[in-house]
Amino acid sequence: MSLSYRYDQDAAEGGLDIVISLSHREADVLGADAALLLDWTDTALWALALLRTGQNLRAEGGPAPVSTGDWYYAINDLEHRIAPRLEGIVDAAIRTHRAQGGTVDELALAMDAPRSTAQYRRKRVTDRFPNGWETWAVSGGPDSNRAPDEANPAKNPPLPSHRAEVVATAAQDGRLGAVCACGWTSPARTTNTVEAALWGQAHADQANATAPAPS
Repeated sequence: MSLSYRYDQDAAEGGLDIVISLSHREADVLGADAALLLDWTDTALWALALLRTGQNLRAEGGPAPVSTGDWYYAINDLEHRIAPRLEGIVDAAIRTHRAQGGTVDELALAMDAPRSTAQYRRKRVTDRFPNGWETWAVSGGPDSNRAPDEANPAKNPPLPSHRAEVVATAAQDGRLGAVCACGWTSPARTTNTVEAALWGQAHADQANATAPAPS
């Protein structure tokens, strides 16, 4: 992934264009999540401009005083939509960092925080099973492979019959497996969220490739 900029007369609005380039593989694995996260990141920049100018510079007809409706959209996108997803990404990264042998000292360095803070943060993540947003970060969700302008269910093709998710075992021993909507369950268990997700994805990819096309 790379980041580039276009300024002034080269920018669409005469100010600044920020261009994020994804590889084919990155675009494929992220699906619609990439566009959604960037949309909400744009909201963060818009909200900063609202706060710093007291105006909605994107209002139809030209700059206008910030309204409560503007704050509704800013707060909804930032608090309800992007914040929990970002937390899920960080939690998944911390869990996987530990599973791959990462130390608390390394985590503290990455967090730019005291060792005690990093130790507490890691313990808070790894002492529980992955929550919904952490699982989303690793496995994606039902909408991850849909284009943003295909949100209307009437325009969407049927979801694949085989969709796997990472779950904790009934024994509550901290180990994870993968299950599929078809009833398949991974034969092995692991403490590594990514490994469990890859098992499920491999099953779903193989099963969907051989399944008959929906009528």
